[in-house]
Amino acid sequence: MTKKYKHALFATDLDEGSSEAIQQAQELSSQLAGKFSLLHVVPDISRTYGYMGAPIYDSELLKSAADEMALMCNKLDISEDSQNIVEGYPKEDILTFAKDENVDLIILSGHRHHWLGMLGSTANVIVNKAECDVFVLASTKNKLLKGDRHPILSKLIS
Repeated sequence: MTKKYKHALFATDLDEGSSEAIQQAQELSSQLAGKFSLLHVVPDISRTYGYMGAPIYDSELLKSAADEMALMCNKLDISEDSQNIVEGYPKEDILTFAKDENVDLIILSGHRHHWLGMLGSTANVIVNKAECDVFVLASTKNKLLKGDRHPILSKLIS
């Protein structure tokens, strides 16, 4: 029997592979959950780096993120009420959003940052600290490199 979730959240960084990942998350959510939400956390540059002129830059980042998300969501037919953008720290604010919105499934795209196959730091924190289930999608980059080996490991294994 498949578990039925009430609210699935896909947290995205809006990078070049996001459109495909959003589509995968949306399809997964349609099979497993009643409600689907999309979240992007725009890093708070002024608090993170202490740059005094950053509030103007922060508002430009928020507008740019909103435009990018609207463009992707329009192509994928995702309603405006499912789109969420917050400013803050991704590692904390994804978890806060999930708790505040009663999310019971978080879906992430797994960006592997190195040849050992470790998850990125944000995904790692979410997987380990979420109070709900977390599903990590393999990124397109990972799928393309799945059969490849690191050059040094290839010499050692061969």
